[in-house]
Amino acid sequence: MAITKAKKQAVVERYVDLLGNCEAVVFVKSRGLTVAEVTELRGKIRQVGGRYSVVKNTLFRLALAQADLPVPDVISGPIAVSFCPEDIAPVVKAIKDFAKNMADREFEIIGGIVGTDMLGAREADALASLPTRDVLFSQLLAGINAPATQLAGVMASGIRQVLYVLQARVDQLKEGETAA
Repeated sequence: MAITKAKKQAVVERYVDLLGNCEAVVFVKSRGLTVAEVTELRGKIRQVGGRYSVVKNTLFRLALAQADLPVPDVISGPIAVSFCPEDIAPVVKAIKDFAKNMADREFEIIGGIVGTDMLGAREADALASLPTRDVLFSQLLAGINAPATQLAGVMASGIRQVLYVLQARVDQLKEGETAA
């Protein structure tokens, strides 16, 4: 049964809305998954802040064009899209972890879009090795804080050495007074 033009327009508008509220999109080729497996994957992606949806290719291409995003060549055949509203790395990690159990089926990351840049399968897959945004921020702050901490340590050690010399001189003078 065919979808009416109004329903198609509503689907395109929903895709455009999802694209407008996310920083990245990951394309997954998925064939042969059961409903239970798709539900499990959706739950894992939802836990890390993403959304997983099987899309109608023609309508999704229209949505990408309306959202002024590039339309990749990988949108063919049965694909699903993971929308990443905040951080792409945890979503890609969840997909890769799920894919480990799907070796006997056609399930793999085939590309993505970050901002307005298209990613190939290898680049999208490499995002799984990146730490999360919070971890990156903490590493950056640690890198900024390290020189100041080292400088404070060097200055404190210099002052400490001067105090040790002064304390040694005081001890020496006390020994001289008790001997006299």
